[in-house]
Amino acid sequence: MGMLNTLKLLLVSGLLVSGGLLIGSWLDPGEISMADIGINSSTSMMNYSLTDVKSQNIKTAAHEVDIKLLNAGLNASFSKLNSKNTRVNADHLDHLFEEIELNGEAVGIIHIYCEYPDYKWVGDDDEGIACVDDASRAAVFYLRNYTYTGNQASLRKAKLLLNFLINMQAENGYFYNFIWPDHSIHTEGVTTKAEPNWWSWRTLWTYGEAIEALDQNDELVLRIKKSREKLLKVMLNDMSDSEKIDIEDGIEVSTWLPARVAADQASVMMIGLAAVYRETGDSIIGNYMRRLAEGVMIAQVKDTTSFADGAFLSWNNLWHAYGNSQAYALQMVGGALSNEEMLVAATLEGDRFYGSLLTKGGLSHFKVRRTDAGIEVYEEAKFQQIAYNYRPMIWACLESWKQNGHQLYLDRAIEIATWYTGSNPAGQIMYDSETGRTFDGIVSETEVNRNSGAESTIEALLALQELNRYTSER
Repeated sequence: MGMLNTLKLLLVSGLLVSGGLLIGSWLDPGEISMADIGINSSTSMMNYSLTDVKSQNIKTAAHEVDIKLLNAGLNASFSKLNSKNTRVNADHLDHLFEEIELNGEAVGIIHIYCEYPDYKWVGDDDEGIACVDDASRAAVFYLRNYTYTGNQASLRKAKLLLNFLINMQAENGYFYNFIWPDHSIHTEGVTTKAEPNWWSWRTLWTYGEAIEALDQNDELVLRIKKSREKLLKVMLNDMSDSEKIDIEDGIEVSTWLPARVAADQASVMMIGLAAVYRETGDSIIGNYMRRLAEGVMIAQVKDTTSFADGAFLSWNNLWHAYGNSQAYALQMVGGALSNEEMLVAATLEGDRFYGSLLTKGGLSHFKVRRTDAGIEVYEEAKFQQIAYNYRPMIWACLESWKQNGHQLYLDRAIEIATWYTGSNPAGQIMYDSETGRTFDGIVSETEVNRNSGAESTIEALLALQELNRYTSER
């Protein structure tokens, strides 16, 4: 690899930042600086993208660089991921799993909380002990583990969790979220009502994964399809016909998404709908996906002078890290519909925003507003940081790599994943491959929440499961 190409790879992957620091400490900051390679340290990382690589627009001085040193940094990152530090260990998720009876049927649940230091199950007095939100994502993990490894224990757990989802469907077609300690369904709380909300969209996503993974002659698949059809019927009936675009602090916001402006929720819907479309080719589903994708793309920041350039806003003019799956969703829908505009928009977030976000050491949330000078970021908060902040970005980068084969996206996914292994503001290993536990979050640079609940555990496993699958092919 020539000097210029190596530098481009590092720059696009977000590895070189102002002052020559490397996000994942792949190289010692004292070993090489921006000046060493003839790049002005004030140059913004976000200005380097795949487009720049294709057009040969990155300029460097004709300095000789120790290419072995740079490549050693890249190789070191892969050795991290191939080491025991990122081995996928489902022991703690298995600990959170329990088989119970619901409506006279054996089902699987995932206990929501598990607290340091003894890591026993803990419920919530206001919500319950287990929920569809977690069971659906755990089922995705177990289904993929079965698909990748043939593990029969994972298949059994996935099927029991799918039984739980089916039994949580309400008469109106949506899903209740929580169950109480006596295993009765919690039907009335704000976070559990059978209404258009996160837990129904996650079930739709999981159903698509199950139909693709399971034997089509399995009776469970027939039950899943029947349940999904009931959900799709009410979703299509409730689909907004609004064409209005609101203005929030100068930012255009579509009003036909879930909860009117929830682009984050729309992303999960889109992933589930893409699976339906791949299976059926239904034009009504295709049009529904296009409509949601249009709304999501309206909420993408486009201002090359802003570090938020390329970011998909989550709700009105707010960006938050958790559940921000819009890029991956556009890749799924764009791929299903062969829509280049969607794929380009998804890639733009990875090209522009992810590297800028990493230079800040990650963020929890921020808002944007339009001023005469351009996009202004305000109410920026660094904490808390959780596992769910990073898995969606990793999946989007891996999908970009699968779709176009550019190694820089795989490298970017690896760099993001080092958050789990200690490259984070607290300098704390968040995923313990010996126990399978993932800590619940980073509260500040000096404080880590050492509880290990369902969401943190599942999101880390989903991220590392896919990374281990693809980095092993390098």
